[in-house]
Amino acid sequence: MSNDASQPLYQQIYQDLVAGIRAGTWKDGDRLPSEKELADQYHVSRITSKKALEMLSTAGCIQRIPGKGSFVQQGASAAGTLPGEPATSAARSGDRNRPLLIGLIMPDFDATYGIGLLAGVEKACAEQGIFLILRRSYGDQKMEERSIEEVMLLGVDGILIMPVHGEHYAPKILRLILEGFPLVFVDRRLRGLNAPFVGTDNLEAARHATDYLLNAGHRCISFLSPSCDHNTAIEDRTEGFVKSHAAHGIAIDETLWLSNLTATLPGLSTPEVIQQDVQAIQDLIRNRQEITCLFAAEYNIALLAASAVRSLGLRIPEDISLVCFDSPGNFMHDHAFTHLRQREAYMGETAVGLLLRQIRRESGPTESILLEADLILGSSTGSQPGSRMNPAIGS
Repeated sequence: MSNDASQPLYQQIYQDLVAGIRAGTWKDGDRLPSEKELADQYHVSRITSKKALEMLSTAGCIQRIPGKGSFVQQGASAAGTLPGEPATSAARSGDRNRPLLIGLIMPDFDATYGIGLLAGVEKACAEQGIFLILRRSYGDQKMEERSIEEVMLLGVDGILIMPVHGEHYAPKILRLILEGFPLVFVDRRLRGLNAPFVGTDNLEAARHATDYLLNAGHRCISFLSPSCDHNTAIEDRTEGFVKSHAAHGIAIDETLWLSNLTATLPGLSTPEVIQQDVQAIQDLIRNRQEITCLFAAEYNIALLAASAVRSLGLRIPEDISLVCFDSPGNFMHDHAFTHLRQREAYMGETAVGLLLRQIRRESGPTESILLEADLILGSSTGSQPGSRMNPAIGS
């Protein structure tokens, strides 16, 4: 195998096969080693060996016959310079015989978050003449693995992925990173894995919003979130909330928090689970009447919180303020919630640019780009209210 460690393994296998055809190891009409034979020889996955053979087919070197194998095309050994050969500077600069094809894998998207990111990715791809394949994992790691396999089999040149968080990393993601395949994490990262990342600076964003609340006089703020286990975005938002309190010299009281809400997790948004979460927030507000503000780590949690507050006969923001991450816009640009707006479209465009640099080997394998979030003032926050003791929520 070629010793150029800067290239992905499929590219190195491709170059070795091209060199063999040039040298006459395989002549016109000869059958090349199969995907399995190449995978065993190079100690790589079959996805990697398959991509190398697909590149040869695209370059016109071989003909792939289902059930039979891959055969050297007539005159391939005498053909001109082929894409990816070490001697060609054009190949190293990214020139190709076909448009680039990239995959985008994300759990889901809607008006609250994701559509803007998808629009940014699509816009950048259209401007660069890149074809895009979209797959949704629905927050399921097995579906994520299947999606990766599908886009790889289609011969993508790189992958943008918003990874599913879990106790263990998806094996296919680990394999792609180890093999040097162009891959960029978007919005979320997997700690401990050295791979490029583009996302919001969640820590700084949460700190900024908490600074705003503390400066408005709020001292008893409840932080509402799902479990932050293995979820880097929630971990960073929690840390930003804590750091803001520390900077203001205000002690944190974690007994005011709810950090085990589940209704917003993939596959758990059933009416029963939603009601359980609303009830938990109601109980917290009822039992801890010193709370003057709720900070929801996600927009849908803010919806749960608003329902809980109003069901107790309280008003937003007169009795209790509410802040969250993300919020859908509307025609009038009015915002029900004060929220942190992530720069989704720019995130998508930036991710495509970073992936292109990975494909062309123009950037390091661990480049990270953190984007600011904008604090948008809505109608859900006010300065610290007076006593809100209300017989309707008595013990």
